[in-house]
Amino acid sequence: MKRRDEKVHVLSGDRGIVAAVLLQALADVREGNPRLAAPAAAWIHSDCEDHPLAFLKICESLDLDPAAVRRSARNGAGRRLREVGFLTAII
Repeated sequence: MKRRDEKVHVLSGDRGIVAAVLLQALADVREGNPRLAAPAAAWIHSDCEDHPLAFLKICESLDLDPAAVRRSARNGAGRRLREVGFLTAII
């Protein structure tokens, strides 16, 4: 349930796609299926910047702090997304 003071952001185009990639990775880690969680966690903790869909590139394009997203993944895998900004509204 959305609180009154929360803003809802609608993402479309490229920002919507990269947000969806990040959200899927967080969901994969949260659900704990080893087949999905291990590669998703490795992607989240990677420092690679060579690919347009690299974790750090996605954080940059969404104006998110990678460290805050990583903390969220570690501390409940998506349950603390208030730390990472607007993604709260679309979880």
